[in-house]
Amino acid sequence: MKATRIPLLLAEAILLISLLSWYFLQDGAYPQALWQVGADRASSEIYQQVEAETPIRLALDLPFPGHVYLVSHDLIYGCSALFPSEYLRSDLTANPLTAGRHVLPGLSTADSNLELSWQSGDASSPYSIMLVVSEHAIPELDAALRKPRQMGNAAFPKKTLLGGYAPKAGMEQIPAKSDFLHPAIEAAYRLGDPSNDGPLVPWEGHPGIYLKVMRLENLGRNLEPGADLREQLNERLSEELEGLVELPKPGK
Repeated sequence: MKATRIPLLLAEAILLISLLSWYFLQDGAYPQALWQVGADRASSEIYQQVEAETPIRLALDLPFPGHVYLVSHDLIYGCSALFPSEYLRSDLTANPLTAGRHVLPGLSTADSNLELSWQSGDASSPYSIMLVVSEHAIPELDAALRKPRQMGNAAFPKKTLLGGYAPKAGMEQIPAKSDFLHPAIEAAYRLGDPSNDGPLVPWEGHPGIYLKVMRLENLGRNLEPGADLREQLNERLSEELEGLVELPKPGK
């Protein structure tokens, strides 16, 4: 009886270990996002209030080599390309990123001790960052990210806070503020995600593509009391577009 029971116990133990291993590996099967907002890590609660130009970084855990795409959106500027960006000069610029942990937007190529950060901008508006990770390249998304305002440091490589640049294709190519550039970006924006941090979710009907959205409430810069809000915001947008850094084209 004992001789029969030992193999059964061993088989049960192996089954239990297999089930536990499967369970604990599930979270690791999907990419994981952990955001840092300001000097301290942000609460995972959505719509946390932040001041204008608050630094933002992302610790991204990839269980596989992944093509990573990040786009920000607010009500004043619409979409901006965070990663990849034509004007980002960091140690992390080319897709795909290797499996493992990456802290984006990376370290400056001008000084490997400088940690680069995106920023929440100066618009008084909800501020979202859509994150797409794919097991394969998405050429249409790569092309779409070359159209909007680009966040980078090409003109000021030792500045840690990234700024806005005109796309190389020209200002006339900047999409409308309501244009989310690509279905994957719009699908990420529309996620009913209760937490900024955590695993990305599979995009239904698109195997190998995972989505997440991070949402903040940007308090923006103080507006002058008594003046028309829309007029002030339109003036600020005009100033922002005029102030976009447009690097000279080769040969000029």
